[in-house]
Amino acid sequence: MPASVKTAVSKNFKFEIRSVKKTISEIAIIIICYLFVVLFPTTPSINNELSDDDLKKIVIYDGQNLNNLEILKSLLSVSGKPMPTNLTYTPDDETATGIMDEVAKSLQLIEAKSYKTEKSMMNRFDRNTTLAAVKFISTTKDNLENEIRFPSEFRTKDLNHVGTELWATRCSGILAQDAGEKNVQDDLYLREGFLQLQHQIFAKWLLKTQDQDISNATFTVRSFRQHTNARMCSITSKSSISMFCFSFSFFLPFLNILWRYGREREENILAHHWRYGFDYAKYWTGNCIVSFLHLLVLDIFIAIVVMLPLEGKFVSNIIWLILYLISYNIALLITAVFIVSISTKALHAVLFGALIWITMYSLFSILVEHYLEMTTILFICFIGFPNNGFAYGMRELQKGDDFLNPVITMLANCAFYWILISIAEYFSPGPYIKTLPFSLCCSGRCLTTMNKPAKAPKSKKHNILILEKPIIWENFEFGTISSVELIRLKNVHTKYDSGRIQLKNITMRIYANEITVIFGPHCSGKTTIIQLMAGWRRPLLGQVQIENNDLYEHWNKYRDSIDVCMPNNALFDLLTVEETLKYYMLIKLPTRDNQKINMELDKFFESVRATRIQRKTLVKSLTYSQKRFVSLGCAIAGGTKIVLLDEPTLHMKGKEQRLFWSILHKEKYGRAIVMTTFDITEAEAVGDRIAMFGEGVLLTYGTPFFLRNKFGVGCDLIIVKSDTASTEAITELIGRFIPGVIPENEIGELLYYKLPLDMRPKFQNMLIHLEKEQKNLGIKDMRALSSELTEIYMTMGTRKTKQVIISDKKPTCEYISSKKLGRQQTYALLNKKLIHQAPNFVPLITMAVSFIFILLIAIMAKHSMNVPPTRYNPIELGATRNIDLTAFKDCKTIQVYNPIRKKRVGESSLRFDQNSLRCLHVSFDSFLKKSETVMDKFGAVEVNGDIYTGWFNQRIFHTAPLVLNLMHNLYLS
Repeated sequence: MPASVKTAVSKNFKFEIRSVKKTISEIAIIIICYLFVVLFPTTPSINNELSDDDLKKIVIYDGQNLNNLEILKSLLSVSGKPMPTNLTYTPDDETATGIMDEVAKSLQLIEAKSYKTEKSMMNRFDRNTTLAAVKFISTTKDNLENEIRFPSEFRTKDLNHVGTELWATRCSGILAQDAGEKNVQDDLYLREGFLQLQHQIFAKWLLKTQDQDISNATFTVRSFRQHTNARMCSITSKSSISMFCFSFSFFLPFLNILWRYGREREENILAHHWRYGFDYAKYWTGNCIVSFLHLLVLDIFIAIVVMLPLEGKFVSNIIWLILYLISYNIALLITAVFIVSISTKALHAVLFGALIWITMYSLFSILVEHYLEMTTILFICFIGFPNNGFAYGMRELQKGDDFLNPVITMLANCAFYWILISIAEYFSPGPYIKTLPFSLCCSGRCLTTMNKPAKAPKSKKHNILILEKPIIWENFEFGTISSVELIRLKNVHTKYDSGRIQLKNITMRIYANEITVIFGPHCSGKTTIIQLMAGWRRPLLGQVQIENNDLYEHWNKYRDSIDVCMPNNALFDLLTVEETLKYYMLIKLPTRDNQKINMELDKFFESVRATRIQRKTLVKSLTYSQKRFVSLGCAIAGGTKIVLLDEPTLHMKGKEQRLFWSILHKEKYGRAIVMTTFDITEAEAVGDRIAMFGEGVLLTYGTPFFLRNKFGVGCDLIIVKSDTASTEAITELIGRFIPGVIPENEIGELLYYKLPLDMRPKFQNMLIHLEKEQKNLGIKDMRALSSELTEIYMTMGTRKTKQVIISDKKPTCEYISSKKLGRQQTYALLNKKLIHQAPNFVPLITMAVSFIFILLIAIMAKHSMNVPPTRYNPIELGATRNIDLTAFKDCKTIQVYNPIRKKRVGESSLRFDQNSLRCLHVSFDSFLKKSETVMDKFGAVEVNGDIYTGWFNQRIFHTAPLVLNLMHNLYLS
């Protein structure tokens, strides 16, 4: 069978063409969302007050002293906030104590408190009274290494203004209105007292360990920046709106994909394609290729918008952006397939997908804003749902901070959901397929194959004991000598999942050129018979044979000979009737034969002319009855040898039913048609042979004539008499031939007689005499009717024809203790409640998901709502180990031009070594004035005897402490 991905791709392209309105709406939403992101960026925002000449200016600020905290004191006094009075440090040893006591005195603080452990120090950290916490890692004579920990909230900034970084050195912040312009110009590292503390720790360490006093040297820091039309402070409301735009830009495309895939799953299209040799992986691949191209079009619009020369333009390379969007698209499609795989209705899939999307955003948007870098918690949360990490990834790409982690996260999400799809389709392959072989890749090219027939049940779990051999051979009519047997069910047994026996020792033969009707009430096993013959399910015991070969052992040989039409319509809403029929013929025919396809199309439309089905009509525009005719056409298309129909005319009107039956009678030649129904009228009108089922037992099987002749309970004689006619005279005449007969019923002019079948030879003579005496007896009309099939079916249950079967050998009477009985009753009540609730799928899912989300909220709150005492976002700043600065002794200025920057999970660093420095023989002031831009200049140290001047760029993160560390190392060298 040419069941290729190309066929599915071609079909899905037609879907896309006919869904162009939805595509346009998706593109419009995408453009609006990302235009908002780049037009109104979180940081920077536009300052229209600066002219082009102002933007070229480089501003240089005066030097600041590092020996006191006057800047911090003045700012806190203006805003009415208390000034910190002490320092804390660990470990509690002699060197650290000596250093910190002197530092507290020089900064005019009251005391420095020591703690034995880092944990106890951070647990007792009070931001209102403590300036900072210091952890000494090394205080040897040759090396000073320490950590300085300040509160996560800046003291000199408005508390209502939340920055996006822990140390926003490029942001001057929001101060009290009367704070003074001079203080506004100072960098946050100076205003918060970080640089002063860093310098004093160095000075007191040097005095303590080497007995050197640096008071003879002068240390000054100066800053510079270039005017820009960007205000570097972020605004929280804009940040939230930007994250919202990122998070919901693909919301509508995702729901549209869920609806389309869900409709195909709801109509059980995958199970039908699997029958044709179209495994699930191949089918989903065909769908996802077109959906991926659809999403790729949206990605192109995103790339165009975010790369426009606007203020919020993405800093990252376009290749990284496209790569990330592609990985996100793949993750989104795999997630959609998984959600559809666990849903039975398209509406349920859409509602569940929307619920998951919105709830995940509500939970994890908090984490994304709380954690500024990739952490283990974020990684786990992002794998849980692809959209969780999309906003984070787009934010990082916009800033240009992190490229690799977002892509890796999306690829991990793809792998995770790929496994979930394999598990979901193993346990729930479809409404009618019982179990398929497990495949991690959902394909015949991986661990196992999805193209095998349904998985055989484990016989060890099922013990069926036949206590009595049934005597029912006389209930069956065998075929004639010329009959061609196509299918044989041989001693077939099945069970429900609960363990109760379903089909009990079913043996029957189905012949070519005939319509076999399986008749019985609901839950009598009719649909299970269809599933067995379709290969969707295997019996516990027994065989299903085609042409005397086992169906499951010769699966690939016979799978293209069988087609199924279940009560649902396995049709595509966005294809026309002609395209639908042609599509099914293409995936069923062994080779493409356009002439045969056109002939079958003409034949079908001619046969359904009375239904007014047009070739170019979309399937979604058809009525239910018209869809049933198209489903029948798809089943018989391609010359299918065995056609299985499960209640095909259910909910159809009488006229349409009769047309459906006439098509079946025309199409039965050259094939075997098996049809189930619970309507005895339909069974009698359609069936060449009728199999009657009751409680999983085949009661009888044969032609209608055989059933009436064998099991008829009598013949009904109906006489219409005149008003003056004597009932006794008519009864007396009939009694001459059939002794003891009396009227069964008399209603007005109607007389009913029930004539026994064993007197059938006398019926003809009796009717002749009644006809001769018609006028004398006052008979107006009379009719003789054989038994109805309904009567035959009702009487079959009273005959001793069923076999007695039990499911195990345990005694039927077992003592049950009161405790066990109580547990059993509780279980029964819960089971009843679940069964009552089961038809409504959404509340069950909502309750289960809500419980999970409550747990997630508790976990998230632990990590984000209640910030722990130590918010550990370390930034390594300073020189690398074993740095050699001897080559810079004769330099007037040492510039930091290429620092070593690293960004890892949970931490980052900005460091320098000798290769990161450049020697200049001019003052840095002169060097800056000759520069066109300073956006690429990190800073420098200018040495003039015992005068050390540090220069740092206010527009680049963390250059202030980096330059101060270089100044200290130059002093030591």
